[in-house]
Amino acid sequence: MPPRDSVFTLANLLSLSRLPLAAAFVWTLNARDGWTAPLLILLLAAASDALDGWVARRAAIRAGTGTPAGIGSWLDPVCDKLFVSTVLGALWWRYRPPLGWLALILGRELAQLPLSLVYLAIPRLRRW
Repeated sequence: MPPRDSVFTLANLLSLSRLPLAAAFVWTLNARDGWTAPLLILLLAAASDALDGWVARRAAIRAGTGTPAGIGSWLDPVCDKLFVSTVLGALWWRYRPPLGWLALILGRELAQLPLSLVYLAIPRLRRW
């Protein structure tokens, strides 16, 4: 089994899988073959996000730490933000929805960043 600080853990590889999925979303969205392929890619990305969290928590329990740590603690949110940003950019480029809609989603994503930093900076929150 790779060390917890390795990029090559299952949880980290699941997080990183969202980067090629983002590129695949853009490609299938621009193929103009309907919504089936882009929707399947979004579902795969959601599944990889849920699964990587589950795998990381299970690994932390096995390691006796109780909370996931290491590279995955910052890699997962970065991959999430890159995926969401790519999807929003592709949707805007292809369909030009009202910028207010995109701003709401992007605002939610950006609001999570400082909250995540507070969570990481205050160990008591992680034990709670």
